Amino acid sequence: TVGEYVQDAFERVADSWAESTGVDRIPVSAFVRRFPGAAMDAINAAALSNPTVAAILAQIDAVQTVRLGHTTTTQGVGYLVSVGLLTQEQADVVLHYEVPAVP
Repeated sequence: TVGEYVQDAFERVADSWAESTGVDRIPVSAFVRRFPGAAMDAINAAALSNPTVAAILAQIDAVQTVRLGHTTTTQGVGYLVSVGLLTQEQADVVLHYEVPAVP
């Protein structure tokens, strides 16, 4: 539909803008510090028996920066919520970033 086409186009432009400006990019160390300590401990423990959680941690270990608004990031954090390792409120804090105002 036209609406879907427009939405897809908007998402491509927004993703391109975020990629080029780095507005949602933070160092991995800063990303990990956003997780509450007990939640991170639970995530690390879950990785021993849950291959999806292990894959999420492997992806984090493989990069130097994290794009908070990227689909991979939001889906990974969403998975952690879905299996009870994070609350939605904690996930919102982990993924939060400020979009600068237009001058």
